[in-house]
Amino acid sequence: MVGLGDNNSGCNSSSKAKDKKKKKKKRGGSKRKMTAEQTLAFKSVTEWVYLDHQNSSSTAALSSWVVDDFGVQKSLGRMMEKVVFELHSHSKHSDGFLSPSKLVERAHGNGVKVLALTDHDTMSGIPEAIETARRFGIKIIPGVEISTIFSPRFFFY
Repeated sequence: MVGLGDNNSGCNSSSKAKDKKKKKKKRGGSKRKMTAEQTLAFKSVTEWVYLDHQNSSSTAALSSWVVDDFGVQKSLGRMMEKVVFELHSHSKHSDGFLSPSKLVERAHGNGVKVLALTDHDTMSGIPEAIETARRFGIKIIPGVEISTIFSPRFFFY
């Protein structure tokens, strides 16, 4: 009896594995071209990022980009470099570990083209970040995280 039970369980598990293989779908899907709105938005952002480095090939290469299933833009060729955004970072002016200039240097080393410095309750690191970013060709988006306190007993009408 024990031997039969083991054989049956082995058969059941192998048939279940076959069913899983049949049901498993491919990930990623097909690549589709950007819509007209996406192309216009991408062109505007690219022109802004590369404003200091006017290059006609950056706008000519727009047709070689596709958008995957997650809305991520991917190049079909090597005509243009990738634009990387980092929209949330902190320097030592709040709870980060690096100075604004070291943060910009590290971002540059990681391929970031647009960096938002968003320290808590201060914008004191922005001038230093902008100055360093000019040397590395990075755009800075000045930002700040503002602390708030919620108290349900104080309502203003």
